[in-house]
Amino acid sequence: MKLIILAILLPCVLGECPPLSETPVECHGADIMCHIPPGPDGCPMDPWCLPVDPHASCSARAFCHTICPEESMHCYGGEDEYGCPKPDICVPMDSGNADCPSLGCPVFCGPNETTCPGGVGPNGCPNPEVCAPTDSRNPDCPSLGCPVFCGPDEMSCWGGVDASGCPMPDVCAPIDSGNADCPSLGCPVFCAPNEMMCHGGVGPNGCPNPEMCTPTDSWMAHCPSLGCPVFCGPNEMNCHGGVDAAGCPMPDVCAPMDSGNADCPSLGCPVFCAPNEMMCPGGVDPNGCPNYDTCLWFDLTAICQPVCPPTCPDGEFPCYGGEDSIGCQMPDMCSAKGECPPMA
Repeated sequence: MKLIILAILLPCVLGECPPLSETPVECHGADIMCHIPPGPDGCPMDPWCLPVDPHASCSARAFCHTICPEESMHCYGGEDEYGCPKPDICVPMDSGNADCPSLGCPVFCGPNETTCPGGVGPNGCPNPEVCAPTDSRNPDCPSLGCPVFCGPDEMSCWGGVDASGCPMPDVCAPIDSGNADCPSLGCPVFCAPNEMMCHGGVGPNGCPNPEMCTPTDSWMAHCPSLGCPVFCGPNEMNCHGGVDAAGCPMPDVCAPMDSGNADCPSLGCPVFCAPNEMMCPGGVDPNGCPNYDTCLWFDLTAICQPVCPPTCPDGEFPCYGGEDSIGCQMPDMCSAKGECPPMA
């Protein structure tokens, strides 16, 4: 360090610097006297006058030019609140971090913008600052503010809209699911105001599926929404849930694929009878396995109503049950020997 200072001062000591002007510099009118720092050789320099037009805009805020040292870059200094230029600034060319480049000149945003951090690059070095508008393009929506910069292990995702239809700030989602056997679910799902968020269930590999949106209103005006869909397990089947008394669809149901009895097949999806039908038990077959239930139509306006057929055990047979006093059919009976009793 001492050698550097000595090298700068040596020309002055030895009288090798050019002589300064013997005539003092005098500035006239609104002109400004500007002093120049010593040059690289350490020699002093004469001041000079900066011409200023007193009638020009921003003349009251005139300033001398900024002279930056060799290790710095010359950068625009921006504008003040009146739109007049401010003095230029000097910025080091070296960031101070051997692994990161200099950010260069600072960013000066406009009157309708705000200065925002530029985030961090993949190498861990900060990015230059950016400008974001303080006003939204939509007069009915607020500004989104500064942009979102996600980390190296995240993805930038659309943030959806609010109840007014205005865009929300973007969000960051992890690229890695945290489970080596399952892929990432990607960006989150944002549902519309007339939709509800529903769980996406689990795939055959045991990994969660992305969430999904389902309408809160039914496609049938007189029927309520079915709500979130039903996701059945790997050993279940998805079955239609039938309809209610008003004819509106009911939520789906899950039925086991395995009957639980190695000798009997699964009955599959359950039977749902219509409002003008009655459920009749299916009984069991000769192997002792349950049969399908059945639906029997009936007329709500009739006096006589149908009766379900009997489910006779193995070795027995149904026998006609006859009619009652007004002619309505009575329930059939089971006969152990296949011989039906005489009708009265």
